[in-house]
Amino acid sequence: MCLQKEYRGLGVRQLKEFNEALIGKWCLRMLVDRDGLWYRVLAARYGEEDGRLGAGVVLRGGRRL
Repeated sequence: MCLQKEYRGLGVRQLKEFNEALIGKWCLRMLVDRDGLWYRVLAARYGEEDGRLGAGVVLRGGRRL
C-alpha cells in the first residue's frame, strides 16, 4: 500500500492519517444516514439502544452488557 503508484502501490504514505480520515467519514455517515445499508447491518449485529448503536458486548448466555 505504501509503494508509489509507479510500482503498483496505492501511493498512500501516511496510513495512520488516511485511516483516521476514513473512520471519521464513516462515523459521520452513521450519524447522518440512519437508513443506509451499513447502519442497518451494524444495528442488526450490535443492536440499538436509545437511538444509538449498541456496544456489542455479549455474554455467554446471549445477554448484552
